[in-house]
Amino acid sequence: MSQTVAETEAKLLPAYTAPDGAGRWPWQESKSWLWVSVAFGLLFLATIFLIAPKIQRQLDQQVRLRLLDAGIDPGQLDLDWDYRNLRVNGYLPDGVSMDEFATILRGTTELNSAFFAKGVRHLWLNVDDGTFFSGSTGFSTGPGDDTLSVEVAGDGTVTKLTGAVQNELQRSMLVEAVLEAGVENIFDQLDVLATPATEPVNERVSLLADMLREIGPMQTTRSEITMTENDLHYRITARDKQSALAIEKAASNEMTNFRITGGVDIFSNYSLDLKARTDGEKITLTGQVRSEAQRKRLVFAATEAVGDRNVIDQLTMHKSTSGSSQSMTQVESIAAVISRFAPGIEGDVSLKGDELVINADAGSEAVRQYLLSATASARSAGLNVTENIELQLTLDESEALQAELDQLINEVRATVVFSSGQSDLSEDAMQTLDKVADRIKSYTGLLIEIEGHTDDVGRANVNEQLSQTRANAVRAYLAQNSIDGNRLIAVGYGHRKPLEENDTAEGRQANRRVHFTVLKRPDSSDG
Repeated sequence: MSQTVAETEAKLLPAYTAPDGAGRWPWQESKSWLWVSVAFGLLFLATIFLIAPKIQRQLDQQVRLRLLDAGIDPGQLDLDWDYRNLRVNGYLPDGVSMDEFATILRGTTELNSAFFAKGVRHLWLNVDDGTFFSGSTGFSTGPGDDTLSVEVAGDGTVTKLTGAVQNELQRSMLVEAVLEAGVENIFDQLDVLATPATEPVNERVSLLADMLREIGPMQTTRSEITMTENDLHYRITARDKQSALAIEKAASNEMTNFRITGGVDIFSNYSLDLKARTDGEKITLTGQVRSEAQRKRLVFAATEAVGDRNVIDQLTMHKSTSGSSQSMTQVESIAAVISRFAPGIEGDVSLKGDELVINADAGSEAVRQYLLSATASARSAGLNVTENIELQLTLDESEALQAELDQLINEVRATVVFSSGQSDLSEDAMQTLDKVADRIKSYTGLLIEIEGHTDDVGRANVNEQLSQTRANAVRAYLAQNSIDGNRLIAVGYGHRKPLEENDTAEGRQANRRVHFTVLKRPDSSDG
C-alpha cells in the first residue's frame, strides 16, 4: 500500500519530548524564563523606587526616636542616609561618649551582621566629643604641612581617621578598607585637599588600606597608625599570631624614600620587666621583650635622646612567641620616659609588671616637669607610677654664671640661629659658642641646660625632634671645647616656648634658637 508524503515525514522526524514529559517546545521554555527575569527586574525596580525610600524613612524615624529617648536633640545633628547606611555629622552633647552614642543609634550593643541586615547596615560617625582615644600618644591635632598626613586610631569596634589626603578617591579607599575589615563604626574626619594626586602618594595610601583591611574586630584589640608622604609608623595589638603575621605582611611593602617603623603585639598575659639607665651620656637598656618590634621601639626611644652611638642594647627576647594585650602600650609608656633622658640627665626608669619607677637627678624644676610630662600615658594605661626626681640647686654660683650667660643673650639670639628644618651651626654661631664655653669653664661643676626651640611650622612631634637635634648640636660643639659633656643637658622644647609671634618670617627666625639655663652643682666634683 502506498504511503503519503506526510506519513513518510512523520516517520523520519521523531516527536520532541521535554525532560519532564510535558511535551513543551524549546521556545516555550525560553519564554517562561524571560517572564521570570522580567518579573524579578520589576521587583528590583520597585524595591529601589518604592520600598527602599520607605525603609530609609522608617530607619530615620527609629534613629530619631532613639536619640530623643536618650535625651539628645536629633535636630542638632545631620543624619545623612544612603539606604541603610548612615553618616552622622555634628557635635556630641556633654557626658555622652562615642561608644554610647553609637549604641544609641544602633539600638543595641551587638555588632553582628544579622542585626545590621534588619536595620542600620553601616554607621559613620563624624561627630566631635573631644575625648576620642584621649589616652593615646604621638598624634598631632591636624593634617600639618605635608600633602599626605593620615592618623588612624581604633579599638577593634571603632576606627578613627584624621588628617588629610589628596582627593576623594584616596579617602574612599581608606574608609572602604575599614569597612572590609568588619569595623561598623567609623569616625571619619579626613580632610580632602583637592590637590593633584601623585603616584607615590597613591601607592602609600594603598599600602595603608591593605593594613586597615587586616585590623578588624576579629583580628585586633587596638591600633595606632600615623603616615605621611615619607614614613609610616604603627603600633597594633593583634588577637593571635596569625593576625599579627597578616598585618606585618601588609606593612612589608618596600618603597623608595619611604620608611616603615613600628610593630605588632600579640594578646597574652605576660608581664614585662625592663630597665633603662643613663649616666648623662649613654643609655643602657636591659630586660626581656616579647618581640623584635618592642626591642626596636625601646632602642628608637633611646636613640631619640642620646643618638644611636650612645645606646647600649642589652635586651633579650622572651622565649614565648605571643605578646600581651597591654605590653605594647606599656612599652610605649617606658619609651616615652626614655626619649626624655636627654644628655646630662642621670638616672634610670624601670617597668616591672604594672609598676613604672623613675629615678633621676633633674637639676631644675623645668627638667623635672619635662620628665614627668611623659608619665601621663603610663597612668592612662593603668600603670602605677613612682617618681624619685631630686632637685639640688646651688643658687649663688648658679646665679652668677646665669648673669654672665645672660650678658651674651642678644648675641646668642642673633647668631646661634638655624635655617628652617636645619640644625647645622654657622661660623658666626661657633664664634659665639666659644664665648659661652669660656664663661662655663670659669664655674666648675655647674650643670647647664641647653634649650632647643623651633618655630610653629610643621607638626609638633617633628618640631620637638628637630629642637632636640639643635640642642644636641650645640652640646656637641661645647663638649669639643673642653667642657665636660656630663655638665651639659640638651632638651628640645619644639615650638612650645616662642620668643616672637610666628606670623612673620622675622618672628619665625627668632624662634629657631637655643637658650642656656644654669641648673646646679652635681654631687661629684668636676674633672
